[in-house]
Amino acid sequence: MKRTPIETPVGKISGRSAIHLDGVAQTVGPCNLRLTGELSSLCCSEYTGEARWIGYEANFKIVLAYQCCELEVYKTEGDIESSFDLVPLSDWAESLGTSKSYSHFVLATYDHVYEILACDFQFTLGHERGKKRKST
Repeated sequence: MKRTPIETPVGKISGRSAIHLDGVAQTVGPCNLRLTGELSSLCCSEYTGEARWIGYEANFKIVLAYQCCELEVYKTEGDIESSFDLVPLSDWAESLGTSKSYSHFVLATYDHVYEILACDFQFTLGHERGKKRKST
């Protein structure tokens, strides 16, 4: 199954070092998932600023299910197009019998891949930093 890159405020995000994850928070009633961290501006197709690192927040609304695994052991359901993809006609969504109101998102960070079935998402940018992020 071919995936579709999601256009963010900084365009298509691609590359192993593109998305660094600093935090994950889940709320209940309804279930929402929030991922926060920084993006490498060098890996963003439409970024025109001068900062090297850009803070982001990805909020997934009304989450039915999500799974996470390390990048090295991740087995894809289709071709990875970018670091943040939409999976149309998802086998996972179909196997759970979800209504058409749920979408299958894949967010690949430096170390982990998150697959999320949610009704909606919001991707926002925050602070910008000029200096290089320390690798761990």
